[in-house]
Amino acid sequence: MKRFPHLFFTLLLTLIVGCALFSAASAEVDWKVISERTLTDEPLDLAMSQDGQIMFILLPGKVLLYSVQQNRATDNIPVD
Repeated sequence: MKRFPHLFFTLLLTLIVGCALFSAASAEVDWKVISERTLTDEPLDLAMSQDGQIMFILLPGKVLLYSVQQNRATDNIPVD
């Protein structure tokens, strides 16, 4: 029974030190602006297709489909 407090304290100290060491991780994202476009409305959200060829831009009342390869809007989908 005398070993239990010593073991508990050692495990607790190991957990605290481990959390302190591994919680300070950071990451960077490198990106560059390829082109800029002016939209009629302010975008609410955007997403890229899995292959990176189409950008889906959510605007009030519609989703704009923008072709990255053609560098232009190709279609829009009305939404409520």
